[in-house]
Amino acid sequence: MSIGVQPNGYPMSRSAIVGQPDIETLRKLELERRKKLRLEQVRQQSKEFSNKILHKVQNEKEKLKENEKKEKESELRRWQEERIQSLEQQYRHCLDSVRKGQDEKSAKVSEEEQRKAKLLQEKENIRRAKERGRVAMERLKQDKQEEEKAREDEQKQKLYTNTIEKLRSSLVTSRAVLKDITTNNVSNDSSSIEDDVDQISGSQHGPSLARASDRMPAQGFTNYDDSKTRTRAFDDNSDRRNNLETNGKNNLESNDLEARTKSVNFPRTNVYSSTVESSKQYDKHAYEERRSSGGNQNKNQSELRSQNKDQSDGENKETSVVEKLENERQKLIEYKLRLENEERKRHLLEEKLRMEQEAKLNKQLQEDNERMRREREEERRTEEEAMRKKIIDEEERRRKNEQKERREEEEEERERRRNEGQKRERREEWTEDDRRR
Repeated sequence: MSIGVQPNGYPMSRSAIVGQPDIETLRKLELERRKKLRLEQVRQQSKEFSNKILHKVQNEKEKLKENEKKEKESELRRWQEERIQSLEQQYRHCLDSVRKGQDEKSAKVSEEEQRKAKLLQEKENIRRAKERGRVAMERLKQDKQEEEKAREDEQKQKLYTNTIEKLRSSLVTSRAVLKDITTNNVSNDSSSIEDDVDQISGSQHGPSLARASDRMPAQGFTNYDDSKTRTRAFDDNSDRRNNLETNGKNNLESNDLEARTKSVNFPRTNVYSSTVESSKQYDKHAYEERRSSGGNQNKNQSELRSQNKDQSDGENKETSVVEKLENERQKLIEYKLRLENEERKRHLLEEKLRMEQEAKLNKQLQEDNERMRREREEERRTEEEAMRKKIIDEEERRRKNEQKERREEEEEERERRRNEGQKRERREEWTEDDRRR
């Protein structure tokens, strides 16, 4: 320790050094001590005041931070509530749209089902109508066929009855004429009749009675010319009838065998065969009577010729009736074939119309299905677009919120750093003041 220096650093007076107190020195020392004490008190007060101020500032900052935090929390809570409300509203809107879409879809599905049911009902009605029409046409056709068959049978029966009556009357008349002729003229012309019979049998290459049964001539009659008896068989007419029969049979077999078998054949052969046999018997009886009894040759030839002419006219009429019958039957067969062709054409036309209607209905169903598929595709596309837009909006909002939070954090960090700098500056100022003091 240096001389004249106290432990506290203050210099000592000479009296103190010497050991003798000095009033002035004591007074000065007391003043200095008091000054120092006052300075210490002031410094202590300033420190306390500064500490109070710092504490208040710190409290205020903390309050401000707490208030800001509370405000942020309240704002965040409010934003969250608003966001939740908006999301709930969007969710309700989405539910409403989904419900509406389901209702529309169910309505469309119900409409589609109703349309399909209607189309199926129309198809069923068309099928039933076609079935009823087909049954009615078959019934009508059957009734017409039965009526035509009954009418044809009636006409054929009438023609058959008329022909039989005509043949019977002609046979009766020819029998009476032959009896008159044989009773009067056979005795005078026996030799000429024998010559004529021999000539006829020779021309027929066999016995006249035996060969006459093989041919199928029409009704025969006796013609007297120049005191001779001749038997005419009308071979031409019989040949023509035979040709007509064969041609008609061939045509019937080639055109419609079933119709020919079902049709009622006119009984021609039995009538002609019976007529020919009866005429042969009449000729034979007349020939025998002429040979046995003889007769008067000077009968009125004009009457005989007229009778023979009537008989030939009757045969011609019979031939014409047969030809007419063949023609009528041919016409009936042709008419039946034409009806069958028309019925076949009608069936083909109905089948074509049915196929066209089915194709039209199938095309309409395909168009409806395609349209509904396009509508569903469009709805799905719009829903996807809406969902994509919502997702994009959500991402944009989230990004904005993140940016906002990042900016707030940066501002808080800057504020904290600024406060720390201010504190550091104040602390440095205080240390500098303390150093200065």
